Amino acid sequence: MATEAVDEFTTTGLKGWHHHVPGSSKPRIVIVHGLSEHSGRHLGTIHQLTAADYECVRFDLRGHGESGGKRQWIESFEDYIDDVQTIFDWIDNHLPAKPVFLHGHSLGGAICLRFTARYQAKLSGLMVNAPAYKIGDGIPAFKIALAKIMNRFLPGLTMKRNLDITAISRDPEVVSGCQNDPLVYAFNTVRQGYEILNALPAMIEHVQHITIPILFTHGQQDRLVSLHGSQELFNSCASRDKEFICFEEAYHEVHNDFDCEAYFQSIIKWLEARCDPLIAHKQ
Repeated sequence: MATEAVDEFTTTGLKGWHHHVPGSSKPRIVIVHGLSEHSGRHLGTIHQLTAADYECVRFDLRGHGESGGKRQWIESFEDYIDDVQTIFDWIDNHLPAKPVFLHGHSLGGAICLRFTARYQAKLSGLMVNAPAYKIGDGIPAFKIALAKIMNRFLPGLTMKRNLDITAISRDPEVVSGCQNDPLVYAFNTVRQGYEILNALPAMIEHVQHITIPILFTHGQQDRLVSLHGSQELFNSCASRDKEFICFEEAYHEVHNDFDCEAYFQSIIKWLEARCDPLIAHKQ
């Protein structure tokens, strides 16, 4: 098994971690976490990837985890795209050049789709799990209208998240860990919520510009992000190399559910099929 080394870094207010395997020639994976959580909740995925000799870079989005910024605050959804670009700038300045794959979960998946549609020349491929596009059974129009009004007059107001925490995973230890994690927030600001709601409908347009290899994964029992929404994104995606894997019993966080081993095997198998030609070309 590969020996993983971890280096911490900070850049432009963002806290990040570089997980690497000395001597590995395999590509680099950049991990983007979901809303109100932090990158440390994806260590299971990262450890599996580094065990397979993949290098990983994870970071906390602004206002999340150990990164700087007002908690749960953005001026615009573009702030999150800027965060990913900041990490790529750090990589360009501090790490040797090698192929890069992007991996995003939930809101992180939506961020990755928008980033990839704009900057896919930087990437060799993209993996998204339960990318935020359609939330649950849909958001009523009156709530969207109310959010627009509140964003105008009370953008900094904090509101309790309307989230059934038991819907993230069937594993009670994961649910308990999330509930007791001080870096998982139970609130959102009005501005943050409005900007996200305003950005998600455009995901269907972004995927029409994505032509690099892409893997969609989703738990079939996900009650937080619509499986059908992910299927719509997949069907509209322009890439000729696209794959959709559904995990029949899994909830929202497939990587933290009882199906996690099957999930890890699936993403590594997908990566291997696309990395071998990259490594051969480099040699």
